[in-house]
Amino acid sequence: MTANQRRLKTRRNVLQRHRSTIETLESRDLLTAQPWLTEFMAANQSTLIDGYGETEDWIEIQNLGDEDAQLAGYTLSDDPQRLQQWTLPAMTLSPGAAVIIFASGRDELDAAGNLHTNFRLSSSGEYLALSGPNGELINDYTFPAQRDNIGYGVGQVESITTLLDGNSPAKFKVVQAADESILSNRWTGQQEPFDDSDWLAVEAAVGFGSGDGQANTNIARGAAVAASGPLWPGFVATRLTDGDRSTISHPATAVRSFSYTIDLAAFYEFDRIEIFNRNDGCCPDRLSRYQVSLHDDDEGSPGPALWTGQVRSDGTNSGNGGVDIVTADFDSAGEFRGRYVIVSKLDDGSSNYWPQIAEVEVYPQEGYETLLQTNVGPVMQNVSSAALLRIPFQVAETDETTNYELDLQYDDGVIVYLNGIEVTRRNVAAGQIPLLSTATTSHLGTSVETIAIPKDAIRAGDNLLTVQLLNESTSDDDLLFFPKLIARQLDLTDTGYLLTATPGERNGDTVSGFTERVNVSIPRGFYSQRFSTTLATTTPGSTLIYTLDGSEPTTTNGIVIAAVSPEDLVSTSIEIADTTLLRAVAVKAGLADSPVETLSYLFLASVLQQPAQPAGVPSSWAGTSADYAMDPDVVNDPAYRDEMLDALRSIPTLSIVTDSDNLWDANSGIYINSTQRGIAWERPTSLELILPDGTTGFQADAGLRMWGTGWAPHSSSKKHSFQLKFKGQYGPTKLQYPLFADAPVNEFDDIVLRAQGSRSWSDFRQPDIRQSQYLRDAWARDTAREMGKLEGHATFVHLYLNGLYWGLYNPVERTDEKFAEEYLGGQSEEYDVINRRSGQATHATAGDMVAWSEMLAIANAGLTTPEAYAAIQAYLDIDDFIDYMLIQQYATNHDGPDQGGNNMRALRRRNDDGRFTFHVWDMEYTLWYQDEHRNIDGDVPDSPMRLLTQLRENAEFRQRYSDRAHRHLTNGGALTPERTAARYALRAAEVEQAILGESARWGDARRATPYTRDAEWIAERDRLLNEYFPQRTAILIDQLRDAGLYSDVAAPQFNQTSGSVPAGTSWHVTAPAGTVNYTASYTTYYTTDGTDPRLSGGGVAPNARGITPTQLLIGPSTMMQALVPTNNSLDANWNELTAPIDTTNWTAVSGMVGFDTRAALDAELIALQNATATFSQAGRPIANLIDGDLAGRGWGLSQPVDFQGPVIRAATAVFETATDVGYADGTALTFTIAHNVSSRNNLGRFRLSVTTDPRDTFADGLDTG
Repeated sequence: MTANQRRLKTRRNVLQRHRSTIETLESRDLLTAQPWLTEFMAANQSTLIDGYGETEDWIEIQNLGDEDAQLAGYTLSDDPQRLQQWTLPAMTLSPGAAVIIFASGRDELDAAGNLHTNFRLSSSGEYLALSGPNGELINDYTFPAQRDNIGYGVGQVESITTLLDGNSPAKFKVVQAADESILSNRWTGQQEPFDDSDWLAVEAAVGFGSGDGQANTNIARGAAVAASGPLWPGFVATRLTDGDRSTISHPATAVRSFSYTIDLAAFYEFDRIEIFNRNDGCCPDRLSRYQVSLHDDDEGSPGPALWTGQVRSDGTNSGNGGVDIVTADFDSAGEFRGRYVIVSKLDDGSSNYWPQIAEVEVYPQEGYETLLQTNVGPVMQNVSSAALLRIPFQVAETDETTNYELDLQYDDGVIVYLNGIEVTRRNVAAGQIPLLSTATTSHLGTSVETIAIPKDAIRAGDNLLTVQLLNESTSDDDLLFFPKLIARQLDLTDTGYLLTATPGERNGDTVSGFTERVNVSIPRGFYSQRFSTTLATTTPGSTLIYTLDGSEPTTTNGIVIAAVSPEDLVSTSIEIADTTLLRAVAVKAGLADSPVETLSYLFLASVLQQPAQPAGVPSSWAGTSADYAMDPDVVNDPAYRDEMLDALRSIPTLSIVTDSDNLWDANSGIYINSTQRGIAWERPTSLELILPDGTTGFQADAGLRMWGTGWAPHSSSKKHSFQLKFKGQYGPTKLQYPLFADAPVNEFDDIVLRAQGSRSWSDFRQPDIRQSQYLRDAWARDTAREMGKLEGHATFVHLYLNGLYWGLYNPVERTDEKFAEEYLGGQSEEYDVINRRSGQATHATAGDMVAWSEMLAIANAGLTTPEAYAAIQAYLDIDDFIDYMLIQQYATNHDGPDQGGNNMRALRRRNDDGRFTFHVWDMEYTLWYQDEHRNIDGDVPDSPMRLLTQLRENAEFRQRYSDRAHRHLTNGGALTPERTAARYALRAAEVEQAILGESARWGDARRATPYTRDAEWIAERDRLLNEYFPQRTAILIDQLRDAGLYSDVAAPQFNQTSGSVPAGTSWHVTAPAGTVNYTASYTTYYTTDGTDPRLSGGGVAPNARGITPTQLLIGPSTMMQALVPTNNSLDANWNELTAPIDTTNWTAVSGMVGFDTRAALDAELIALQNATATFSQAGRPIANLIDGDLAGRGWGLSQPVDFQGPVIRAATAVFETATDVGYADGTALTFTIAHNVSSRNNLGRFRLSVTTDPRDTFADGLDTG
């Protein structure tokens, strides 16, 4: 339905149907243009984003009239006393169109062209009005408190009335030569009444013919075809419909979920679909296990499947040049008509899953038997090429708000009249033609054409549709006319909340308020004893509905307890004795249903006894035996049995609860059909995070999909990964919870639950799975972040599917456009996200390939020159790329860059400074053997390996690679043995107990004797900690040096590389003994401002200083920079040697650094007497004095004192008998002294004397005992 087909019914009727303060307009007739304030949102959190990237509240004005509306002079206001608060500029709204205006208070046009009012809306409720140019009130709202992302406005309901169809009574006449002079045009309805009493009484769907030849017409020939992913160059999708069975379309990737969508451009009744296998002698087995579905039209794209069938599900194939014929049983005429055919590839359990198809041919049903209501063949075939049809119908009333559409199926030509006015003609010559004529061409009547009917062609009361039917010849084998005339009308209903906001589109129904949540007395969590929980409604008069099997409670599913009276509150008590999935909802007519409460009560003792065949789940999954049991060989093993309950509570638990069919239905269940992908295979679910102590982390509703490719088939692994999609249709558009303890964000659009199929105990693809750890990908993410890269985070949970324990899972962030928006800013639409899998073409999952292709073109042209190297740096973050490759190389990744570019993830913001960064993904296939050589050599087109191959030809890049490698592989860097091992040990400790649950659930998937923690898992952990990590760093340095990516000249070494330097520490720069290319006369160059002392090309930077092996670097006169921070703006890496920072506001100093807020100290002598431990004052100026007060002397001892005069140590007797010692009363002062202002280490208790007289005896060292 187009926008101009949506209309207001009448102004008077609208006023009678809902309350609104527009009584002053009641007497007016409907305006042909009618701006209307139809919807607004006063608590926008995510539905719309303005040109500033903000989610401001918004207002919708829609033209409900029949002509263009000019909005100049219309006003909006949130003040009933000032209706002309904000004036709309000149603009035109076509019929049905709408404009969105942000209520931000900015009063301007933003960069995206959005209007902004000069006022804001209050989510707590207020007033909003639209007024006309002359100040007249159009419509307004005094609205209550609003809820996040829920609209408010007027309901709009479209009603469709069928005025006539193929079953309507009609009169039919076969045209004879003599009829021309007798009938003329009087039969069309121009000159009623007309006597058709001698015409044949029929039903309006008339025709004849067996359809010989019709079913042999391939209606897909030349049709448009859309592929679901990239195609191999030159193998375009339209090869499926080009009529040539010798050519194929060929995806660029081996993906099991690939599909082709064929648009037939019209609606057809189908007879069969024929799918031809390739005929070139290659790979016929690739066309097996696929699916065909037929779809209606949904606003120009395929709607839900009307019919679905699987083909060759047994894994066989039709052979080279073979054909599979797909047929289906369809409903009666007019009830099923499809436009789109989708052919999808399913999993065939092998590597041959390329959906390579030669041709798809679509044939309509034979003849018109399923459409015809009256067979007129006996009176027309071989008698005449023309016939006339008169179909009377009635319309109770007409108005300007109703739109009319005529759906036609015809064979071969028609002229259609309404009340004597021609409304359309098809396959008929122009102008006036004789009654006895022929169609200009043949036309297949199985397609449906929709014709808009002018409003003035319909009148209240009696109407007449008349048709001149024409065949191509008198001897034509078939004829068809099948009509359907409908009236569409848009009614405005009650004002209220719009649960699904529709900015710019027609509104749905409204509700007047909300049913509040059901109260549940006992929280979700872990239990060991039976208990009772109470459910209670909180909205008077609402009905309580609950289920105990995880299914969604609705008015048709669950236990229903209705309120006795409108004031009644309902409550009930439920006994819980074992693992139970409780779901409850409250409903009340006119109100939105309450959110569904979902509570998982997990009895862990029962979980440990989980049987091989639980109730309510299938025993096989698409022909593969199912696996549910917890292995008693692990659960009851003396080494583990006392630890098992604690193991199931050692990390958080994630409980997924959804309708059983969503997982297990043979046709629609996503776990059964584990290889299916896309929105059609997304299911609503509840998520509950239960913390180890049994308390709730969060409960959220989301969309659930399967995830992964290589281990998605049941033949590869029976444990599968999932994807969680947070969308408004389920609940909040983001998960708001600190799911990852070390992440700086706590809002997530998308979470992947990694089953870690590769190198896991449920892996059926690898010959040896003893090295399973479940940690490698998390370790790689941690490593990337420690290297300074932006990287997704990871954690671990125990997963339950509808109360069944499913094992250890690894929730991770996806590094996609939403991730980039959250971490880097801007909008997700601003980012290119480029992915690649082994054997597939590099492709964009967000944005486009433009910048990527330009970058690869620069690389492919060669990067040896400075100009080319500079050019690629406009596209590529060089340091990030090097760090990415170093991770792959260190980890000996078998499933990464040199493996066909597999698991590549790159993203870039499309702005002037945007450069591609690379991100680790699916690095479970890593940390093999420490002496392996991976991801250093080799060339994979259009991938990181191609970039590395080209970049390493540039000397500057090789030097930069060496610098980055040295940073991470030496001096405590992120890839040094101690740090890599510590990082891994930390992750291992996190799951060391939880791995027992995984062992019990999946340890026996491959063999009868289960894999266990104390055997295989600990052995592999210790191998990595004791062999791989201690050795890999040095081996990689040698490998990089051999590849020219690590300098033969060893880097200078500092005795301390970074961090705080204790007072008195000597700082040395040396060359390692025995290193290559060093001589006794070498010079080391350094800078102190963070810049590189080496210039591009090898020269020495102007600000670099050279030193010899014996030269002092820092002394009393060395210039330094100092800063006293006043806020938290100082970079956390300010003391890192290799992390340059902005020192613009730092102070240049030399010598010692400190501060003093006292007035000048004029004392000539400070005498110290040690009252505690031995203390050497030699070379130590008094840097800090504490616990004292010399008020009246002009300075305070609580601040640092820099005294450069004589300082002597005296015996107690001398000190106490000396003149001018202490205060005026002669009492000595006790204080504490620290020798280092930064560390403030207390050295003991001292006494102090201050005098202005020289004490030569002290100065001479007398009486110092």
